[in-house]
Amino acid sequence: AHRDITIATNLMEARLISGSPILLKAMSYACQKNLVWPSPLFFEKKREEQIARHRKYDDTAYNLEPNVKEGPGGLRDIHTVAWVAKRHFGVNSLHGLVDVNFLTETEYHTLIKEQNFLWQVRWGLHLLNNRREDRLLFDHQRKLAAKFGYIDTPNSLAVEKFMKHYYRTAQQINRLNEMLLQLFDENLHCDQNSRAVQLNRRFRARDGLLEVNNERIFRRYPFALLELFLVMAQHPELTGVRATTIRLVRNHLFLIDDNFRADLRNRSLFIELLKQPRGISHELDRMARYGVLASYLPIFEGVTGQMQHDLFHVYTVDEHTLRVIRNMRRFFVPEYAAENPLCAHVAQTLPKPHLLYLAGLFHDIAKGRGGDHPTLGAI
Repeated sequence: AHRDITIATNLMEARLISGSPILLKAMSYACQKNLVWPSPLFFEKKREEQIARHRKYDDTAYNLEPNVKEGPGGLRDIHTVAWVAKRHFGVNSLHGLVDVNFLTETEYHTLIKEQNFLWQVRWGLHLLNNRREDRLLFDHQRKLAAKFGYIDTPNSLAVEKFMKHYYRTAQQINRLNEMLLQLFDENLHCDQNSRAVQLNRRFRARDGLLEVNNERIFRRYPFALLELFLVMAQHPELTGVRATTIRLVRNHLFLIDDNFRADLRNRSLFIELLKQPRGISHELDRMARYGVLASYLPIFEGVTGQMQHDLFHVYTVDEHTLRVIRNMRRFFVPEYAAENPLCAHVAQTLPKPHLLYLAGLFHDIAKGRGGDHPTLGAI
């Protein structure tokens, strides 16, 4: 266990099936955190493991043939949160993390619901193959969709409905995993007494992370739900958003309604983000991860997790769209000019590049609705 964190993790998860309870207790004592892999070291190693694992799957939960266990947003992401928190807090269940105020009751129920769905999918894969199989290959997707009772309709296939459920599940797990691991990192490493630097009336920076000035900011100033991303783009020295602020964003998404969308301040903030000289694709990605993009653009919610059942696309519509914008941004960066010389040349002549980014954001917006998607999308 000292040499190999995998062994330490297995022993930490050990439970008595048969044998001596005294030996199990002795082993548990010998492997406690003050003797083997103390919390900070255990956390760093597990985070490194997750980064390497996610990189293996292109850092996205939206591959068209995902790995249910190891891929981003898969079961292992739930395990990682549970392991590092159990190591630190000494609890024996996910609900124990609610008792120590690490998880909220709502987040706990979300994790359990999504975990149960992934368990069903993984068990279905094992039954189909009569052996361990964690990859949701195309043939397996169709068979599982039928077994789970999804049916074809004029506008969408059964397999597309099933996979949309899967991708949205992976998205929820991905979001919670990111927030909770960051919360744990902050608990271990951030000095709560360090000096905060005021950025404006609503946001400040502490230890390189953006945070709200107080917990009522979004209630008092709903437009701050969009302003947050503009502030991040304008301050490239910031490394991220504090986990408690991410949690507040998630808990206040209900404020983004039709009145919010019609508000000129909010429209201006969104367009202003697209006019920034840097950070546009990073912040659109962040908006998608926090659930703000789909809330602000309900039509984008429709393509979130929407698979494209063809050989040309390798990601879901929402992930493909965000990658298109990321690639377009490279046309405007001089060091990437050699990749696409013509596009780079044309980019320099555009008076309003933000219109190009909007076009990219909406180019596949009508997929999955039936009919001719370019015609529907143009409307």
